[in-house]
Amino acid sequence: MSIGRWIGATIALCLLLAAPAQAEISQDEASSFARQAAAGQTTTLTVSRESKAINDISPVENLYRVTMHGHFVYQEASPPAGYPLPSGTLMEVLVERETGEVREVHIGGEATANAARLAKAVRVKPKAHTATWGGNCKISNANHCYSVADWDMTGGGSGGGEEVEGDVVETDTTNMNVPEWPSGATVTNETWVAFHPSGYWLEIGTIAGYYVGDCCSLRWFYAKENSGGFTIWNTSGVITPNTWPWYWILAEGGGGWCWKIGEHGEATVACEGGFYTYSNILEDGAEAASENEPTNAGHVVASFRTVNTGEWHTWNKAEPYVNSSHMCQSQFQPYPGNISYGTC
Repeated sequence: MSIGRWIGATIALCLLLAAPAQAEISQDEASSFARQAAAGQTTTLTVSRESKAINDISPVENLYRVTMHGHFVYQEASPPAGYPLPSGTLMEVLVERETGEVREVHIGGEATANAARLAKAVRVKPKAHTATWGGNCKISNANHCYSVADWDMTGGGSGGGEEVEGDVVETDTTNMNVPEWPSGATVTNETWVAFHPSGYWLEIGTIAGYYVGDCCSLRWFYAKENSGGFTIWNTSGVITPNTWPWYWILAEGGGGWCWKIGEHGEATVACEGGFYTYSNILEDGAEAASENEPTNAGHVVASFRTVNTGEWHTWNKAEPYVNSSHMCQSQFQPYPGNISYGTC
């Protein structure tokens, strides 16, 4: 498949052009812009060979960056339950030059008014058990299905109440099938660290779909949303089913947090600043965005690191959150954050 077709496939978004009367541009038209840009046939978008600095973020060489300006709502992002989808006036897609596979997507610039309002508002999740695949949980509707354990802490913010400075999960994926993967359908088994009331968050976990590979190949990914915008890094790291990979998100002080992998967190993936010093919301579990129902089944074992002492413990508490009759959840072990989840 050509790079143009891959780029075209990756721009599943809502794009509004700054015209005297702003008119919505369809996904096909937005994809067409991206295809022309990748082929060097238009000046509407900027296409340039990626710099060495970005290659340091991604281990893949021979990359292209496609930059688009407009108004974007990134419908395939996987924010924590109750958080808005990332939006902004700048979209950058980093792709492999030879294969066209997407390795990074960034949404920046000024957030749309609605998303900015939601991010600043008190975090309220939709009423549980109301969404179905027939009407919601679709990329086209900007709705996602969740089956998660949610630890929404008391107090917190930045400097008080119940807070944590680290999150680690072992996530087992036993079965994941995303038939609509070529059109961007996505399923993730992951963990989130979030910061109320800022609307900022980080995540890391196992993913299938998202235009890459096939229906059932598993990879690991990580992403963030903060004042610098939203970025997702779609790695080429293969995850084998039933292998219990370890995913870590750790505070490093001064509002910096790091993603790590490995049983002991021995491999630092990347670090990012611009967050609160401590987190007051943890989530783990499954998320799905697809026009039709995918398949997913897995388990998670979760621990947190205490503020100041640095000790690790199982979660103090958790609330189940399932927003679709097609998503199921049960207690995996007698600890609040350890659940079994998936489609049903």
